[in-house]
Amino acid sequence: MPTRILNTQETFQTCERWLNENLNEIALVPIAENLSQVPNNKGIYFWFIKPEGYKALSNFITITPTQKRIKKNITGVNYDLVYLGTAGVRNNKNEVNHSELRKRLKWHISDNKREPNICSGTMSTFRRTIGPLIADDLIEVNTQNKMDELFRKYFQIFYIDYPGGFLEVKDVVNSDETLAA
Repeated sequence: MPTRILNTQETFQTCERWLNENLNEIALVPIAENLSQVPNNKGIYFWFIKPEGYKALSNFITITPTQKRIKKNITGVNYDLVYLGTAGVRNNKNEVNHSELRKRLKWHISDNKREPNICSGTMSTFRRTIGPLIADDLIEVNTQNKMDELFRKYFQIFYIDYPGGFLEVKDVVNSDETLAA
């Protein structure tokens, strides 16, 4: 659970400080084998990219980071925050959500990357965003493997877990996600 709840008066600097105070200590290389380290709690997860990753993602367009960005020092390299999401706190009709961090990260890293998922729109939003930056066809042979390799080489994931049931944590997680974004 975070040290405190974010509020609407936060500045960029206080949000960055809050993130660095609350992100789990260990960076997670985004591969399926590492998912067992992630708790079965609801929470927020953060994808950070190594600076060289921008060039690797610039097959079709040039990607340059914004001037104002949240950085995380990982083994002496300042990675940039490029994506964040929540796990297990979106409203369902019955006010119950059984998802959690481990399931959500598994969805991004190893599930929903086959042709039927790509065609039906059930593929991870993060994958659907990254894929077109490296290939002109998400179904093309090896595109998903190329994404996996990019994830492994240039990305690190951190998370903040919020122990508790859906109704206990949903408002806090949704508020913190909105302000941290």
